Amino acid sequence: MKNILFLSLALLFLGCPDKPCTTCPPPATNCDYPAGNRSFTWRLDTVAWWPSEVGGVWAFSDSDAYVMGNMHGSTVPGQASYLGLHWNGKQWDEPIDYYTVLHLSNDVTGDDHYMVSVGYWAVGDGKAGLAEFDNNTKRWKALQFRTSGDLRSVWTDGKGYFIAVGDNGMVYTKDGYDAEWV
Repeated sequence: MKNILFLSLALLFLGCPDKPCTTCPPPATNCDYPAGNRSFTWRLDTVAWWPSEVGGVWAFSDSDAYVMGNMHGSTVPGQASYLGLHWNGKQWDEPIDYYTVLHLSNDVTGDDHYMVSVGYWAVGDGKAGLAEFDNNTKRWKALQFRTSGDLRSVWTDGKGYFIAVGDNGMVYTKDGYDAEWV
């Protein structure tokens, strides 16, 4: 008897329509948010197909952001694989290819002037690699280190000091935008 009552109630509630939302989110394709407005709803956006790895995202502003990783797909027409994509405020528009950054990114961070993406060398020799992006010149600089393994994470104080850490206890630091990694 309990099973029949439970089944009847379940079927009754299954047929009930959902309540209309009181504050409905904008459609998924709407990206027209006023500058400085942070009262929006998260939406799903696909930047790559399986088996892709997104390693991190850094935004200089609402209309100037980068997602880094090892991505495959056709988010940008004509592009099959890429290590990063640029967000122009409306869409993912500019792929960053293997020849630009030369590493598969595990993490990325930065400040208003500079961005650092860390990972392992894309050529496949098992060495740590990173790429620096100068937002003033819009240029990338790729570096490979002798240490075997991946750089897993990177942090900055927002004033030109960066720490990158990874496998086998490796720690690299950079004190100033023009300094060398130690």
